[in-house]
Amino acid sequence: MKKQLILVTLVMTGALALTACGGSKSAKSANGKILTIEMGPDVETIDPALNTTNDGSNYITYLFDNLLRVDKDGKIAPSMAEKYEVSDDGLTWTFHLRDGLKWSDGSDFTAGDFVYSWQRMVDPEVAAPYAETVLGMVDGYEDAIGNPDANGNTTTTPDVTKLKVEAPDDKTFVVHMAKPTPYFDKLATFAALSPVKKDVVESNPDGWTLDPKTYVSTGPFKLKEWKAGSYLLLEKNENYWNKDAVKLDGIKCLLMQDQNAAFSAYESGDALMIKDIPTQEITTLQKRPDYHIDPQLGTYFIDLNNTLDEFKDAKVRQALSLALDRKYISETITAGTYTPAKGFIPQGVSDWDGSSWYDHLTDPSVYINVDDYQANLAKAKELLAEAGHPNGEGLPTLTYSTNDSAYHKKIAEYLQQAWGELGLKIDVNIVEWKSFT
Repeated sequence: MKKQLILVTLVMTGALALTACGGSKSAKSANGKILTIEMGPDVETIDPALNTTNDGSNYITYLFDNLLRVDKDGKIAPSMAEKYEVSDDGLTWTFHLRDGLKWSDGSDFTAGDFVYSWQRMVDPEVAAPYAETVLGMVDGYEDAIGNPDANGNTTTTPDVTKLKVEAPDDKTFVVHMAKPTPYFDKLATFAALSPVKKDVVESNPDGWTLDPKTYVSTGPFKLKEWKAGSYLLLEKNENYWNKDAVKLDGIKCLLMQDQNAAFSAYESGDALMIKDIPTQEITTLQKRPDYHIDPQLGTYFIDLNNTLDEFKDAKVRQALSLALDRKYISETITAGTYTPAKGFIPQGVSDWDGSSWYDHLTDPSVYINVDDYQANLAKAKELLAEAGHPNGEGLPTLTYSTNDSAYHKKIAEYLQQAWGELGLKIDVNIVEWKSFT
């Protein structure tokens, strides 16, 4: 194979790649064909229910399988479930599992494992970040989490068994919806919904992911070693249902915070694929044949604390959004590795007929015109004045917290400038990646 370098962006619609195929010393080892890659710094967790990061999701995808998967063409394809049906009213999804599914420890996998895992996902004690996103449309969800009031306080005793998922037999998993959810097949591919093994999780709820002996999974690879701050070593899972399609004996995932160190590892042949490249190198690397950029579904967004009085007015929030020059961020700060977001949904998401959702807009005016920043800025100032804060009057100094990965610090500095145009003062709080993902 020839060498190739991959840089993958984290959360927008473009994914960069400098990848390697070739006679690198990383390609083979005494343990067989090992692919050495860099996907990011040390991860906070590789518990499917608790992970919130892209690199963590990548590792989980290597280690776990799910009901369905997204194939190389971006289409939904069978995985642990070889087929499924949706009732005419759209309220019942029935998944039929493959014969002979196994956990990585060789024990039998059953549909009941999905029941346990999804009910664990909605357990308030687990506090899974994506619980409502992926299971909020399932019947019984509100009862499962204790019917919280407007302030998030439970009004009934949470009972995860109220979530209407069931296993009528070992090979059938049934999900009952509170309302039709035609995109649920896509949610069924999401890493957070990967099944976990009840006995190993409940015997060590806080530490089962840290020890390869208890990190029992279902995917093409299993965890062999996790050396914190250095690497994750994965090895081929011989109990994976599609093991013959796995051509590697393992993957070594280098855990690197420093982009320069990652780039050096690639150039020296110690890594065959890297995600993180120093920003100053991108313009030069774009001319190389081993540099690639591919679509990635995701949106980089700023999360405002809407519990604060200053953000409760929608006009203030809209003003902050319109004051950002998205083309400048994508083309200059991130050197063209991102695309400007016109709205929250990225361009690559397909509609019901397979075409882009953006082709079916009934009112494009509700989306941001990324080609007319000056008009957006003027509207932002107008909205802020309407909210009673002309030139930012009456608003306190805002604190923007972000981690120290990739472009985050540069974007934080840009926010100080952009929101300064509205008369706002911004303090930037840079926090270590591992503790603020």
